[in-house]
Amino acid sequence: MQGLTAFFAYSRAHQNRLLAVGAAWIVLIATLDWKVEPHLSLGIFYLFPILLMAGFLTRMETVALASVCAILREVFGSVGMPDSPAGPRVILVGVAFVGSALFVGELSRNTQLMAEHLDRMREGDEQIRVLIETSPAAILTAGSDGKILLANQAAHHLLGSEQSLEGQPVARYLPVFERILEQKLENQRLGTRVECRGQRPNGEVFLAHAWFSVYGTAAGPKLAAIVADAAEDLRDRERLGLRSTETAFRVLSGMVSHEVRNLSGAAAVVHTRLGRLPGLAESEDYKALGTLVEGLEKIAAAKLQPPDESAGVNLAAVLDDLRILVEPSVNEVAMAWEIPARLPRVRGDRHALLQVFLNLTNNSLRAMAGGQEKKLTLTAAVECGRVVVRCRDSGPGVAAPERLFQPFQ
Repeated sequence: MQGLTAFFAYSRAHQNRLLAVGAAWIVLIATLDWKVEPHLSLGIFYLFPILLMAGFLTRMETVALASVCAILREVFGSVGMPDSPAGPRVILVGVAFVGSALFVGELSRNTQLMAEHLDRMREGDEQIRVLIETSPAAILTAGSDGKILLANQAAHHLLGSEQSLEGQPVARYLPVFERILEQKLENQRLGTRVECRGQRPNGEVFLAHAWFSVYGTAAGPKLAAIVADAAEDLRDRERLGLRSTETAFRVLSGMVSHEVRNLSGAAAVVHTRLGRLPGLAESEDYKALGTLVEGLEKIAAAKLQPPDESAGVNLAAVLDDLRILVEPSVNEVAMAWEIPARLPRVRGDRHALLQVFLNLTNNSLRAMAGGQEKKLTLTAAVECGRVVVRCRDSGPGVAAPERLFQPFQ
């Protein structure tokens, strides 16, 4: 097939030259057929230039060429049958020439189409290969026998293998894939994401996120997967959890400190009034009570170390995260985001701000739960040197705004 493809490729590159050779060949055969002695026909040789030229002509041009050659054979050829009618001979020879020419023409066109298709496939395979090899994500495939068929450089780096991964058992690095292949899913496709344990040759264990699919082939099910190291995500998640705990503890401590300050202030007033009673100021119990009040005031005055807000927070990024979190779960609510492309950085804690905005949007969603029209609009703008974020909804609003920030409301 490759030789035939190369022949037709060469023919296409020299099409005009070969057409000229074919035409000269036909003229030469006709001349020789006319000049030779009677009872010797060279008409059979018309078949060779017809087949040579059929690969470059359309179907109608091929039929016309074969018909002309059949007529030339009848006109210049000496068949030795002067009494037989010429029409049937022309028709039979023409049908033979046309059939042969059309067969070769279709073969040439089909081979050309196949060659172009193979070129496109090779180009596509090359692009896929380059994409896989240059991808920063670890990509690998495994056969039904549990051995790795293909792995890119990122996979070698992730799995910590200095030698080629091809041919090695996938269970050595990602045991979950071997268990999936053992299920023999020949007649169904499976594609999902898993969080699994990975192991490197040096014994190091890591947390992996894998997006994989199982597909059936004639040789059995095969697996293709994209694997990423989730250790950094786990560390970020733990740091975020710790930071959230610190924030919650700071808020709780602030509430306790506020209440202690109120109580200590009230106790100090009572202590002062008691000191005005005759003879009580010299009492040891009164002095001890004063010491306790001073201790409560010192505790109330103590404050936790505030978070570092010097770097500022990218408010636009926080609002983008809010949109990602909110929009997929509120399909029945018409949401409008009027956020400028550029916003100045603001002071605060990124996760605390995100939590505040989540609380605001959740309050709005609860307020609109029983309404007919559900619309939520978030706007952000710079006003008088400050960034103002507004959350407006189509709910009924707060019944008594003046009591909104009173306790136990």
